[in-house]
Amino acid sequence: MRDSVLILGDYPQTLAAVRSLARGGYRVIVGRGPRPSVAERSRYCSEVWQCPDLEGATFGEQLSSLIAQRDDIRCILPVGEPNIAQLHDVAPRLPRAVPVASVAAEHFAACVDKMATNAWAKQAGIDVPPSQVVFAYDELVAATQTLGFPVIVKSLRTERRVLDRKAFIVRDHEEFAQHFTAWPDGLEQLLVQRYVEGNLLSCDFVAQAGKIVAYTQTENSRTDMPDDTGFGVEFRSKAADPDLFNALQSFVAIRGYSGPGLMQCMRC
Repeated sequence: MRDSVLILGDYPQTLAAVRSLARGGYRVIVGRGPRPSVAERSRYCSEVWQCPDLEGATFGEQLSSLIAQRDDIRCILPVGEPNIAQLHDVAPRLPRAVPVASVAAEHFAACVDKMATNAWAKQAGIDVPPSQVVFAYDELVAATQTLGFPVIVKSLRTERRVLDRKAFIVRDHEEFAQHFTAWPDGLEQLLVQRYVEGNLLSCDFVAQAGKIVAYTQTENSRTDMPDDTGFGVEFRSKAADPDLFNALQSFVAIRGYSGPGLMQCMRC
């Protein structure tokens, strides 16, 4: 039997991974929960692993049982932040060592924690807007006074929402009163950051041992939210900016990073 790869996570890019791995000669197993996934309908999908508790407390036990029974599974590819976090948590407890196709746990933890990411950026000499982490409503109010408007208010963790949105741009006291009359439910902390005007620049790269070996740059000119706090939907290719490239190279070198990556920033 050919070597198999188990893919977890139902995202548009999951389908691309299924196709690429199958063309590379692997049997592709798509893991899913109660609902069908788009990827399992692909002709490149060899098998479907149905895990009723794919995102729940018993996921680790069910995955361990599968790995114990299937010597052909040589790698697990998690797609999407929740699945990557879940695999980093359960991988040490699997009955045999199976490589997880993901960044190292320390890199992932920093990438999904905005203050940790900012700290790493500062170490590389990249400017970061003044920011404060707050834990209560009175601290939120005080942070806007300390930092001064405009500010952007968002969750410290990338996957968490604030009042069903990624973030809020607050330009004055009136806007603040419209959005925040109390502390948002379900959140233990918030990040308040001085807002920087401008389009989001995305720098996609591949690095080997702390050196960039491939690089491309785009500008996000529109998102799915009118105030540009949503997900990017329109990108334009840009010529490589030497300043951005050098800043990214410094960041990658300090971490000694190997693998694909993305740095997003705004110029002011």
